[in-house]
Amino acid sequence: MEMPAQYRLLQPMLKFKLVQLPNDFQSLVQTYYKRKCRNCNTQPKEQCVCLLCGETVCFLQKCCIGSLPKMKPMEGELSFHSRMCEGNSAIFICTTKGQIILVEEERSCQKPSPYVNKFGETFSSHSKKWENYHLQIQ
Repeated sequence: MEMPAQYRLLQPMLKFKLVQLPNDFQSLVQTYYKRKCRNCNTQPKEQCVCLLCGETVCFLQKCCIGSLPKMKPMEGELSFHSRMCEGNSAIFICTTKGQIILVEEERSCQKPSPYVNKFGETFSSHSKKWENYHLQIQ
């Protein structure tokens, strides 16, 4: 699978192989629903999957803040994972909201979901009928 144009890095020499995402959003949720966070070993209420390595981590929860070795004070799990496992840069997909989260060092930004319905609308947490949202490959 090729990385969508809107998520490509400016560095053309770097090439990443992303985790293969299911074609529809419902399958994504079913695939990762029961996975536990690699850091706290609990099933997160809101979770993100690293698209570079496939690990599941908690998102916007305080269960691991300051409790892991080498974690900086007030550092979130996405930043910690990108710093420890991915060389300070990572791409995550939130399995509850569908959004893409890009993390680089201490910066992050959120992008709309790569899953769209037949009208081109992106998935959000308010969307209904998850099976109607399919991966948009550009």
